[in-house]
Amino acid sequence: AVFVSDLNGFKQVNDRFGHIQGNRLLKIFAAALKEACREYDYSARMGGDEFVIVAPGLHEDAAAEMVHRLEIIIGQVGQVVCGDAIAVSVSIGHAFYPADGSNTEQLLAEADRRMYNVKNSHYVKMAERHTTLRIYKLRFLIHQAHPNR
Repeated sequence: AVFVSDLNGFKQVNDRFGHIQGNRLLKIFAAALKEACREYDYSARMGGDEFVIVAPGLHEDAAAEMVHRLEIIIGQVGQVVCGDAIAVSVSIGHAFYPADGSNTEQLLAEADRRMYNVKNSHYVKMAERHTTLRIYKLRFLIHQAHPNR
């Protein structure tokens, strides 16, 4: 299995807390990736806030378990680095040999494509949540201005 991950909220960490805290987040996440992997898996930073994991022979059930652990870990890491100020999460895509590709480039491309699908889905959910909160806030303000309505 091949996994490609991208940190959501990383730019906001850099912008709000500075590059030192951003680098701290990357280091802690990289260590968490290494810990989540089996001893014969490989994890590496591809660049920016993207990481790759190569996990030979990992089956889909175990892969789903690994993704879940990483999602929990990044939430905890974000809390350590920036408290509640910024929501930090991770988008992870995966690909399996031979179903999703017969060589490294194909597997990476498929895992990357799936990661971006997850990332786009995450931002759609965030936008929907933000819109819902704005509607509730508007209703509250209208009620405060006109309590008898």
